Amino acid sequence: MVNLGLNELSYIGIKMDKKQLKETIHKLGPWYQKINLDGISTNTKRDVAKTWALVKREFPIYFNNKRILDLGANAGYYSIRAAMEGASLISIEAYEKSYNQFLFLKEYYEKLGNIKLDIEYINKDISDIDFSKLGKFDYIFAFSILYHIGNFKYGKGTKKSFIEQERVMNKLVKLSDNILVRARERKRNKNEFYNPSYYNKVFKKFGFEEVKTIYENTQKRSFVMYKNNGL
Repeated sequence: MVNLGLNELSYIGIKMDKKQLKETIHKLGPWYQKINLDGISTNTKRDVAKTWALVKREFPIYFNNKRILDLGANAGYYSIRAAMEGASLISIEAYEKSYNQFLFLKEYYEKLGNIKLDIEYINKDISDIDFSKLGKFDYIFAFSILYHIGNFKYGKGTKKSFIEQERVMNKLVKLSDNILVRARERKRNKNEFYNPSYYNKVFKKFGFEEVKTIYENTQKRSFVMYKNNGL
């Protein structure tokens, strides 16, 4: 288990100067997640380090020897941070570009801490995953992803996309008793309702209850921890 501060990045074991690092980051872009690598940013507005610090502070999860499913992992920053604290992860992301970014970041952090990170990254759409083959998890991370399920196949806010979301949700809730969801207040069209109140109703239907909600006022988003109430 390795505990590095959010800014404690250097070139421990990494044979790459700053010019090469900057060129590699640019080549792998554009990036969705803003990640600081030895003072060089991937140059986006979504500061995942601050988000991770919030999650760690408000939802104290003991990661060591825990099994976690990270949905919509993107470049894999949250997966990497959890793995650095001893967790084993399966990370799912549809975009191939994000997969290439993940491979680079994983190698970077492994050389940085002289460790091996236990992460299996699956480069597929969530709708195409056979969740029955993944086994059980201690936690599921669903950060800004549940409201995208079905959108690629059926369009945003369509009736079919909502049906697909429910189908996938019905599979997911069988995999873990603890699901951390990132919800949002902003609507992209009139049919979208993805705030905490919406998800409270959805998860209640599957036997889960809200145990804690933290609001990110600057981004108009929220983190909600749901737990299976055993009913």
